Amino acid sequence: MKNLVNIIMKIAIIMGAAYLFPEYVVCKDGRTMALAIIVMIIVGIVIGLIVAAVAIGLVAIRHEFLAMAIAIILCLASGVIQLVAAVHYVPGFEIYGRMTYIILALLMSLFSMQDNRKRGE
Repeated sequence: MKNLVNIIMKIAIIMGAAYLFPEYVVCKDGRTMALAIIVMIIVGIVIGLIVAAVAIGLVAIRHEFLAMAIAIILCLASGVIQLVAAVHYVPGFEIYGRMTYIILALLMSLFSMQDNRKRGE
């Protein structure tokens, strides 16, 4: 359920930005928006897998601090990386300005739902 809410929030944020600031965010049509969101979801999954693999590999060789630092950096940059991939791979979806990437990534992370349940209960 939370994944569906996160997808809806991404769509709302990008559509809102395209509507309110058409000089910074351009989305040709609904199909383009759907493709951009699909690309962002796939890139998010890939980034999650990379973070897990790097963390497991570094913890196995006793570099816990380095694993934590790399995981934090990749998680902070994942929103911008997702937007860059969507702009690169989806024709008709454009974002202009570096600050626009940062603001959209912050909004998407701010309004994403997290699983707050304790593990093991």
